[in-house]
Amino acid sequence: MLAWAALSPASESLAQTRRMGLKMDDAKYLRLPRKSSNVKLKGALPVSYNLRELLPEIADQGLDGTCVGWSAAYYMRTAMEAGKLGLGGQPAKIAATAFSPSWLYGQVKSGLDNSCAEGVFLEDALEVMKTKGTALLSCAPANCDAKYDQCDDAAANYKIADYATLFNPKDKDATPGQRINAIKSALVEGKNAVLIGMMVPPSFIEEAAQFWQAAPGESVDNTAGGHAMAVVGYDDNMNGGSFLIANSWGKAWGSNGFTWAKYDDLVRFTRNAYQIFPEPAAKPQPQVVTLKGNVDFSISNGGMPVHSTLYKGIQVTPDQPDSKIEMITYNMSQPYSSGTRFKMVINNSKQSYVYILGSDQQNRVSTLFPYNSEEVITSAMVPANSTVLMPSANASFTLDEVKGEDYFVVFISQNELNLDELANKVKNAEGTIVQKAYAALGEEFISPKEIAYDSGKIAYEVKGDPKGSVVPVLVKIVHQ
Repeated sequence: MLAWAALSPASESLAQTRRMGLKMDDAKYLRLPRKSSNVKLKGALPVSYNLRELLPEIADQGLDGTCVGWSAAYYMRTAMEAGKLGLGGQPAKIAATAFSPSWLYGQVKSGLDNSCAEGVFLEDALEVMKTKGTALLSCAPANCDAKYDQCDDAAANYKIADYATLFNPKDKDATPGQRINAIKSALVEGKNAVLIGMMVPPSFIEEAAQFWQAAPGESVDNTAGGHAMAVVGYDDNMNGGSFLIANSWGKAWGSNGFTWAKYDDLVRFTRNAYQIFPEPAAKPQPQVVTLKGNVDFSISNGGMPVHSTLYKGIQVTPDQPDSKIEMITYNMSQPYSSGTRFKMVINNSKQSYVYILGSDQQNRVSTLFPYNSEEVITSAMVPANSTVLMPSANASFTLDEVKGEDYFVVFISQNELNLDELANKVKNAEGTIVQKAYAALGEEFISPKEIAYDSGKIAYEVKGDPKGSVVPVLVKIVHQ
C-alpha cells in the first residue's frame, strides 16, 4: 500500500488549509527493526502521562506537505532535547531549543519537489536524524524554499541513537489493546513523543476539537490521506481513554492545535508508529552507577540456578602489561538434557542494545537475539528500566540432540553492532569461548576489572565512564 495526502471530495475544501504530506509504504515500513513485543516496562503503566510541557508552541504547516518535518523535528526532537535539558514548562527556553522542520524535510524530499507539496516518508527522515542529526530552528527557520547547507555541521551534534517500529499494520492477530499498550509503553519508557503515520478520516479534519473520535461509518478504506503527527500523552480517564495528539495545523484546529483521540480510533487509523531512542547522556562521574542489570533463566517448572567461576586465560593489558584479568563465566548448577525448554529474561537499567549468540563445543554459532525472519526484523534496542523476555512469550529456547557444553554469549552494548559479523568472528576465532568473544569485539569490550559481576546470580554493574562500550555476560549449560 502506498498512500499520502491525496484528498477525498468530502474533505477537499477544508483541506486547502489542512495539508498533510506523509508517504507510506507497508513494505518499506516492515523492513525496519521492530521493537520486541516482549520488552516490558518495570512496574505498571501510570493511568495518565503527558509531555505537553516539553513541547514548543503549536505551529501550522500551511499549504506545504511537510507534516513529517513538523512532527519529527519540531515536536518530537524538541521535546527530547527539552526533557534532556530539564526545560519543562519554560516556553521561551524551549523555543530557543526547537528544531527545524524545513531542514529535515529538505534532506529527504525529491529533487523535483520545488514546492514542498509531494510529501516524504517518515522512515527516511528518521534515518537522517540517526545518521546526520537535526538542525536547530534558529539556524534553519521554517521556509520551504530555503537551502540550509550551512546548518549541516551543527546538526550532527543532535543525532538520535536509533528508532524502532511498534507494530505491524498487517498483523490481523494483534488486538487494539496490544497496539494501545505499545504506544503507551513507548511514551513512558522513552519520556518522549511517539511518531505516528495516520490515515486521516474526514471527521479528524472537520470535527476534531478537545476530543476526537471517528464518525459512524468511517473506515481506513475512505480517508483523506496519510499524515504524520506526534503522540505526546495519554489518559485512561479522558473520554473513555484517549491519546493526546500534537498536530501541525495551527491553533485554530482542534483545541489550540491539540486533540484527545480516542484509543481505539487512533490505533484503527494509524498504520505506522515509531519509538525514538536518544543519544547517550554526557559522561558520568566515576562512582555513579551507569549500567546495572541481570539475566534470569527459567524452565517450565521453576528457575535454573547458577554459580559463577573465574574463567582464566584472558589477558587485558591497558595499564600493566603483565597483569591478567579474570572474567566470570556463569555455569548452570546442574546439567540439562536434550529437549529442555527454557526462557531468558534480561533486566537493564540503561538504554542498551542487547545481542545474544549461542555456541557449543562443535563450534556451531547461532544468532539468538535479535530474531530476524521474513516476517519481522526485531530491534536490538532495549529501553532503560525495562525487561525483555526471550525468545518470546509463546516460544522457548530448546536444547538440541548434540550433547556437551552449550554457551550463551550476551553482549549489552551502548552502540549498535552487526550480529552476523559478530557470529562469524566468534566462529572463526581460536581458543576458549571467552577468548572467542574478546576476539570478536576487542577494545569495544569494557575491561572485566571495570565490571562488578555478582557471584550469586547473573548480574552486573558498571560505574563511571570506563573505556569500551560492551558488557559481556557468558553463561554455560552442561548438556547431557
